[in-house]
Amino acid sequence: VDNKGKLVDNIKEILDLIAEFDAVLSSGHLHISEIWPLFEEAKLRGVERRLVNHPSYVIGASLADMTELTSNGAYIEHSASFYIESKFLCHTPEELKQHIIASGFERTIFGSDLGQNGNPSPVEGMRTFLELILSLGFKDSDVKKMVSTNSAQLIGL
Repeated sequence: VDNKGKLVDNIKEILDLIAEFDAVLSSGHLHISEIWPLFEEAKLRGVERRLVNHPSYVIGASLADMTELTSNGAYIEHSASFYIESKFLCHTPEELKQHIIASGFERTIFGSDLGQNGNPSPVEGMRTFLELILSLGFKDSDVKKMVSTNSAQLIGL
């Protein structure tokens, strides 16, 4: 964005390409203040598949932001590494529950952000993460959506 918070023109060209090829637009580590204008313009330009990466870490998204983003068609990816024993642990199980509820089962995706030296492997970490989610009272069918079905839907499978 420019100094007035407006998208720069070359980003609009990229959004047109994303729409043309029906690719996924991922927000990466953009701040929520940049994600809003990006996703609004993306939607106007026909970008159907939008993903917000770990909104509770670095991004600065609130629970209300998560809810509004998903109601506008975006998917939210929550990273296991922020909720289980790892170098990146920064959220409690109760916060995880709030994040999932704010995002909704139909638009939540889980990633690991694990595998670095000194952290659990992605497989080990996801196993621990899934045990945590189930211990919070979420149903198996909802967990399956968040672990596999939603991400498959996002990429068009």
